[in-house]
Amino acid sequence: MAGCSLALEKPHEPRLRQVPRLQIVDPDSEEFQSEMTAELKAARQVAQNSKPVVTRRFGIGWEIHQGFFLVPEGNAEEMVTLDFADEQVRQQFSDFVPIAGPHQNAGKRIMCECSGVEWSFYSDKRFIVQSAKLEAM
Repeated sequence: MAGCSLALEKPHEPRLRQVPRLQIVDPDSEEFQSEMTAELKAARQVAQNSKPVVTRRFGIGWEIHQGFFLVPEGNAEEMVTLDFADEQVRQQFSDFVPIAGPHQNAGKRIMCECSGVEWSFYSDKRFIVQSAKLEAM
């Protein structure tokens, strides 16, 4: 091996990945709420324009923090967040199931045959109601 020199390389030292700093977010802050509202609105628009319209039967519930929600028929353990396609559908629900005071459907089970779009936002199952046939049982 005359005239040939071998350079010995230093063994590889493992490179540590730079881990991003954990950012603490206040979910109650106006900034976070504003960002989530904008993200939800954009995601809902994409879902409404790209997913097929289906018809499902739900029970309707009301929760003081959540507002109206849906419970799929035959699955009382599941809650689906309700999105209204427009103000007319929202008003239809509000007129049929007033949230305050006595009304003709008080104490009755309210069912909805809803046509709309099934979608999800993060882990939240949602349904955009485009039309609804409501009945008290």
